[in-house]
Amino acid sequence: GVAVTVPHKETALQLAARSSRLARTAGACNTLLPGTDADGWLATNTDVWGVRCALRRVTAGSRTLLLGCGGAAGAAALVLRGRGPMAVCGRDSSKSAAFARRWGLEAIPWDQRASARWNLLVNATPLGRQDDETPYPADCLCGQWIFDMVVRHGGTPILSDAWEGLEQFYE
Repeated sequence: GVAVTVPHKETALQLAARSSRLARTAGACNTLLPGTDADGWLATNTDVWGVRCALRRVTAGSRTLLLGCGGAAGAAALVLRGRGPMAVCGRDSSKSAAFARRWGLEAIPWDQRASARWNLLVNATPLGRQDDETPYPADCLCGQWIFDMVVRHGGTPILSDAWEGLEQFYE
């Protein structure tokens, strides 16, 4: 198979010959599986399972702030919808508004994200993947859980900020 990552998850879903119900519901594909020549590629989404496993202990009713509105965010929205209030915040306001409508979420402007209340912060943006840019101000990390969907050797800036804040709390 083939792993699909940002920014190709939504396009891969559209171009695949077949797709799983999970990928169609999430609106993105992060894995392409080969079929026979007659079948073509099968688009599926393993992000959904990863989010579900990682966040299984998050308390029901928790308020979620979802950063990002692409393929990874779709997987998170699919898992977290119905668990508690959820808002989405994306850098592209029109894409964020469309994402919010699709999932029935509140849309928060990117420049107002630090004032949003949350118990669970989900980073589904690519920020912090290759540099030290963080999707959320370190001094505003005040919720119970932070889930970063970015994979980076040694961790991401937002997780480093969270650990630093936690260490200061216990000093």
